[in-house]
Amino acid sequence: MQLPPLPTPTSPSHPPYGTICHPGHATIDILRNNSSISWNKVGHKHCHSCQLGKHVRLPFSSSTSYSTTPFEIVHCDVWTSPVASISGSRYYLVILDDFSHFCWTFPLAHKSEVHKHITHFCNFVQTQFGLSVKSIKADNGTEFVNRTLTDLFSARGIHLRSHAHTLRLKTARLNASFAL
Repeated sequence: MQLPPLPTPTSPSHPPYGTICHPGHATIDILRNNSSISWNKVGHKHCHSCQLGKHVRLPFSSSTSYSTTPFEIVHCDVWTSPVASISGSRYYLVILDDFSHFCWTFPLAHKSEVHKHITHFCNFVQTQFGLSVKSIKADNGTEFVNRTLTDLFSARGIHLRSHAHTLRLKTARLNASFAL
């Protein structure tokens, strides 16, 4: 039996990381049966990353939010990474426009940086699109419900909607993609 060809970084059907991943079960079986490798493990075990990649969930229920223009409803969430990034970021602010489903992600070293990034985001929307954020949906975390952001929202006429369950449904898939 022949081993399947290894994907190459130039192969259009395989991503470049295909050459540095561990081999699949079929390849390990071929190598083991040909005595090319020694194998002292019984059965196949998935590495932690493979286990996370195979997690599945039932589809989320339909959303009750409905927007007719960009930035009418913006969903925000802060995701905590179990491992700090190379730049030292342990948190990520995820902002999702309900109308376009476009997503922005901001790395944060501390949760206290959320207000700065939301301020910059609101300025960005105004400058680049000539629009303003009308309402922000977020959980009841202190990174969103605090004096600094309350003053910002009040000054700009932004309505804060705190719906922890709805927000989790909107951003859970985005956050899961960061864990892999």
